[in-house]
Amino acid sequence: MWPIILIIISVSAPGLAALSFLYPRFISGLRAFSLVYGIGSAVITFELLLYFVIARQAFSPWLLWFFGAQTLIALLVFVLRFPWKNQLTIDVAKVKPLSWLLGCLIAALLFLSLIQALGKPPVAFDSIAFWATRAEILLADGAVNFDRSSPDYLASYNHPNYPWHVSLLEYWFRLLGASGGVVNLLAWFYFMSLTLFIIDFSIKYLGQVKGLLLALFFCSQPFIFYHASNNYADLIVAYYAAVGFGFFFEWLERSRINRLLLSSALVAWTFNIKNYGTFYIIALAVGFSAAYFFKLHRPRWRSSLYALGALLIPILPIALFKLINRLNLRNTEAAWVWRPDALPQFTQALFISNNWNIWWFIVIGAGLVLCLRIWRRKELLVAWLMLLSVVAILVVIFMVTENYQWALDHTALSRAFIPLVPISVLLLAITFEKHSYGTIFSRR
Repeated sequence: MWPIILIIISVSAPGLAALSFLYPRFISGLRAFSLVYGIGSAVITFELLLYFVIARQAFSPWLLWFFGAQTLIALLVFVLRFPWKNQLTIDVAKVKPLSWLLGCLIAALLFLSLIQALGKPPVAFDSIAFWATRAEILLADGAVNFDRSSPDYLASYNHPNYPWHVSLLEYWFRLLGASGGVVNLLAWFYFMSLTLFIIDFSIKYLGQVKGLLLALFFCSQPFIFYHASNNYADLIVAYYAAVGFGFFFEWLERSRINRLLLSSALVAWTFNIKNYGTFYIIALAVGFSAAYFFKLHRPRWRSSLYALGALLIPILPIALFKLINRLNLRNTEAAWVWRPDALPQFTQALFISNNWNIWWFIVIGAGLVLCLRIWRRKELLVAWLMLLSVVAILVVIFMVTENYQWALDHTALSRAFIPLVPISVLLLAITFEKHSYGTIFSRR
């Protein structure tokens, strides 16, 4: 029990401190609390990255003193700055009976996934073979091995070019005493936070029932539910990509710079989780460029520089580290090929397998039925272009590069679509949104 308490407090504290500056002026409701774990865990692993990887320091008890002091200071900032008079309340009388039912179903799925997470230690292949291995090597050695001739170079046997976020967060969990199923909480907290964000975002645009229904579609998909407790990195990428895209969609609506800054920082952090985070950074650039092209928003130079800074700060340390150590973005030897036989595997992965229920049928059907609305409303068009740009990148990656093999054997193809699921949920929320909810996405 104590490891869980220590983990929750230490990881949540930086997020709570940030929350005191964001709520209620910039964000409110469940949205605020959906960011606590995501921001806090990113701060913790960013600091560990700078300490172990960039500065090449060995473990010292002073590291624990530093994080202990940081936790206390962050909690003090939260207590002093949080607007307690404006605490979150729920008007029970306004909650519809069907909303209660949908909310209970979502809560039941979250609880079942929690039980599944705690009921077994990490057993999935990638979780054991790489993420956990790197964390355990770092825990045993107390430092990162930078000797290229060593079998555990960069605390990794065969994937030295992989990013560090998941392994460093698991290292922190294990350093505080986590073991067995408790380690699986690493992924479950992201699943819970992402579900809360989707609920808040969808209700904002669709109202209670439709918003909760969309959230239920998300958390009930078998592949998402499975990844909520297996400590793979893909659902974690999904959290930062989807939340970042959500804030960008709101920036398209209101042109508030705080939305653009949060979007840039969160999407940029995906590069610290998996190398394919670059796809979502490219998609963000596509969205920003399209918004500028369609003259939706043309922020001042100062605002653009702030957004660029928010994008670069999470990326530069790991990018420079890869450059200096000659680490590329691939795990296999680069090659250009032409494998059209990989294309049918997309159909298998999206529509025939049991991973997604009927979700992708809904997304494609909605896009086709509402294509005129999407074309007329340039904000919607930009949002859909962002989704389609990621899909196009995935098609290219799996058809004309050496990664085609992971499409043919379904090793990575379905997992590559995990981040697109919550993004598409948010996209449908703003696409289905009605004028009565008062945002410009539905303006005729």
